[in-house]
Amino acid sequence: MVSGPRSVTGTLITGLTRDEWIIVATFEDDAYELRQLTLTDGHNGSAYIWTNADEASPEDWDPARFEAQHLSTYVQRCLDWRRLYMARR
Repeated sequence: MVSGPRSVTGTLITGLTRDEWIIVATFEDDAYELRQLTLTDGHNGSAYIWTNADEASPEDWDPARFEAQHLSTYVQRCLDWRRLYMARR
């Protein structure tokens, strides 16, 4: 996500273990900042926000376009990252 005045729709994932939080934080790296958000129901959640909004696309993210153009490459990149992460443990 990129910080801004608009709202986004997403999935709130709960119940992560300490080790799972470490994996997510390591994957997101310094390009993202974990921030607390107020959800539409008034509860709080957290999200990793891209720290350099100037590098973000001016277009809204489109899940269908991402799936068609980038998903397979992204999944492979995630698998490669996870293998490397596990090998370093």
